[in-house]
Amino acid sequence: EKTLPARFFNNTLISSGGPQQFTNIFKIGVNPRDSVDTTSDGTVVNIGGIFFADSAAAYNNVVPLSGGVNYNDGEWHRLVVSRPSGSGNQDLTFYVDGSSIGTAPCNPLWDNMSVFDFGQEWDGSGESDFFQGKMSNIQVYDYAWTSDDVTYDYANPNKLAIDNPSTSLVVTNLKAYWALSEGDGLVAYDSGTNLEEEEVVNGDFATDS
Repeated sequence: EKTLPARFFNNTLISSGGPQQFTNIFKIGVNPRDSVDTTSDGTVVNIGGIFFADSAAAYNNVVPLSGGVNYNDGEWHRLVVSRPSGSGNQDLTFYVDGSSIGTAPCNPLWDNMSVFDFGQEWDGSGESDFFQGKMSNIQVYDYAWTSDDVTYDYANPNKLAIDNPSTSLVVTNLKAYWALSEGDGLVAYDSGTNLEEEEVVNGDFATDS
């Protein structure tokens, strides 16, 4: 009998948790299943889609929910997730390789947020749900990207969205930027406005982020 991969929320690109790390404020990743998955309410989930969950939701948002995409294909993909400012429920828009693939409602409890994790989830049981792939060029902004920003970003891989002549973004909106181009060592350097460095678990930049 074939053993299926973990359910669709066990392959994490980015997550954030509260002070005790028992729950996620939000969590985004790639559905690792290689066959059809079904949620508790009977929804059939697209294999290889982008999953999302927030503070108030079960892990049942996969974008697109159906439609034949599979990002577990061994190729590099550019993922952009954009959320308008404001409290309450706001739709996230997901873009892959410069094109919108859909939306999901987002209402995280921002005041409870204390930790960002890339390439894993970290909760009360410790590190888990590691991303089974490679990551590069992680950017965090405090201002929502437009579709024009996304198009510019994808067409100009050696530039930033703030270089887009028609953008409303400014340099100080870029709060963190890990190019992950160091190649080795124990830290990844932030080229954003905070100019910090982050420890990498084993420093080989092949299995950790």
